[in-house]
Amino acid sequence: MSNEAKIGILAVVAILISIFGYKFLKGQEVFSRTEEYKVEYANVDQLTKAAPVLINGFQVGAVKDIYIKPEDQRTIVVTISIKGGVKIPKNTIAAIKPSGLVGGKVIELYFSSPCQGGDCAVNGDYLKGVTNGLLDAIVGKEQLDSYLTQLKDGLTGIYDTLSEKASDPNAKRGLPKTINDINVIMENLKATTQDLKVLIALSSQSIPSITKNLDDITKNLKANNDKITAILNNTAKFSENLSKTDISATNTSLQTSLTSLDQTLKSTDLAVKDLKKITDGINNGSGSLGLLVKDPQLYNNLNKTSRNLDLLLQDLRLNPKRYINVSVFGKKQKEYTLPEADPATVPSNN
Repeated sequence: MSNEAKIGILAVVAILISIFGYKFLKGQEVFSRTEEYKVEYANVDQLTKAAPVLINGFQVGAVKDIYIKPEDQRTIVVTISIKGGVKIPKNTIAAIKPSGLVGGKVIELYFSSPCQGGDCAVNGDYLKGVTNGLLDAIVGKEQLDSYLTQLKDGLTGIYDTLSEKASDPNAKRGLPKTINDINVIMENLKATTQDLKVLIALSSQSIPSITKNLDDITKNLKANNDKITAILNNTAKFSENLSKTDISATNTSLQTSLTSLDQTLKSTDLAVKDLKKITDGINNGSGSLGLLVKDPQLYNNLNKTSRNLDLLLQDLRLNPKRYINVSVFGKKQKEYTLPEADPATVPSNN
């Protein structure tokens, strides 16, 4: 391989290393896939490129680019780059906040719950940025101006006090510490205000849904107003009738009915027991009915006797001369002739 080729390869490698090193120093992912999102702000508060992008304090990306929106010169567009494996909802809020007392700015991503499927933001989507105007909209410009005036008066008083103490030799030694404490308080106040903006922005996302639900409930109540009124009237009438009812008399009547029912049940139980005794006696052959049921010969004799009596009555009806022989003039009775179909001659089926 010629020296020229070696020099060319070395130059390409050096360029690639420089590019990767530059991206690495800028906080950009070099070898992994990333997703880019855009955020619009009214004020970026000296945010710079390569500033960290955090979720709950953990860095998941960095600021890739910052530029003024061509269509609106008052709006600043920030492009952030996030690791491809990190999924954020479309309604994520990107808030600019200080990273510390002496540090720069970072972007903290806030969202109420994880996303799934179509709820997740995709590459190139716009996220909502927290702007300075949000607090004005919540508190009101006049009230906010009043607060700022009071704060200004308070700071002026502090400044005057510090100026007086500055001339005191004994107070000069504690002055730097006092100023440092004031700076710490102001930074904490600023961070608290920023968090308040984020919380208000998160809450504002739920306000339309809550308002819609309240509106639906109001419409349902209005649509069913007549039914609700009827239910309330019926309830009132029922309560009134219940209050007029003689509970004591009703209870006494119910008790009497229960006592009578108990006596009836006892009488029924005794009757069932007596009937069981009679049934047991019949099954055991006790008494005439028991003998009739248990003794077949007695049953057959009674059956034959009944048939013979039936034949006798039938023959008496068909042949009265056979049994009644009356002669008024002493005339001799004719001899009885046996009929052809004599019932007594018909064999019995039993």
